[in-house]
Amino acid sequence: MKRIALLSCVLFGVFLENISLIRNVKTVIKDGRVCESAALWESIGLRRDLVLKWRRPTAMKRILTLSCVMLALSGGFAAGFRTALAREHNSLEHNKQILRRVHKEVWSNPDHDAAMKAIDELYTPDFVLHDWTGDSHGATEVKKGVADTRAAFPDSREDVLDVVAEGDMVMTRFVSSGTQKGVIAEIPGYEPAAPPNGKFQRFPELAVHRLVNGRLAEQWDFSDNWGANIQAGLIDPANWPASAICRSEPRRTRPSQ
Repeated sequence: MKRIALLSCVLFGVFLENISLIRNVKTVIKDGRVCESAALWESIGLRRDLVLKWRRPTAMKRILTLSCVMLALSGGFAAGFRTALAREHNSLEHNKQILRRVHKEVWSNPDHDAAMKAIDELYTPDFVLHDWTGDSHGATEVKKGVADTRAAFPDSREDVLDVVAEGDMVMTRFVSSGTQKGVIAEIPGYEPAAPPNGKFQRFPELAVHRLVNGRLAEQWDFSDNWGANIQAGLIDPANWPASAICRSEPRRTRPSQ
C-alpha cells in the first residue's frame, strides 16, 4: 500500500511540474456536439500542444485513474482488515475476562449464594468437565464441586497466573490454595477421605476451556494431584506403604462407567 501511494504521488507531481498553465483553448464543435478540445500548455522551458480527446482518455488520465482506484481498494482492504483484527481482539479479550470472572466469582468467592448465581450465569446447563477422575456433566456438578471445596477449605481461592485465548478456547494457569479445616471427601475408586489437618495447602493447576455464546461449555483440567495428596497427608513419600492412600488400596474399586 505504501508503494502504491508513493507511485501515485510521484506521477501526480510530474503532472503538476510539467504541465503548469493553460494558454489557449480551442474547441471544435460538430453537429452540435463537442468533438475535441485542443489546449496549449506552457511548461518549464517547454511549450507543446496537447490534444485532449474527450472520448478517449489520455495515458496520464488512465494512470491517475488506475492509481486512484488502486489506492481506494488498498485503503478499503486495509480498513477492513483492521476492523476484523480489532473485532477478533475484542472477542478474545472478552473470553479472557469471562475466565477471570470464573476463577474469582465462582472458585474464590466465600459467598455461597453469590457463587451459585455466578455458576448459572457463566456455565452452560450441559457443561462437561474432564479431569483425572473422568467426566462429569452439568452445572449442578460444578455447584457440588464448589460446595465440597469450600467445606474442606473455607478460605479457598484460585490465583490466575496466565490467560491465553484462541478462537473459542481459553487456557488459564493458576494456583489453588486454602487451609484445610474440613474433611476432603472420598472419591470412590480413586482416593480415601482426608481428615482436616489445619495446614495451608497450595498446588498448581492448568485448565483449557471451550466457550459457547460467552459461557463455559467444556473444560479439561490438569492439576498436581501428587503434591495435593502429599499436603493432605494421603501420601508419605518417605514411607509409601504406610501412606493412607496405599492402606486403602485393597478396598478401592473403580466405579463402573
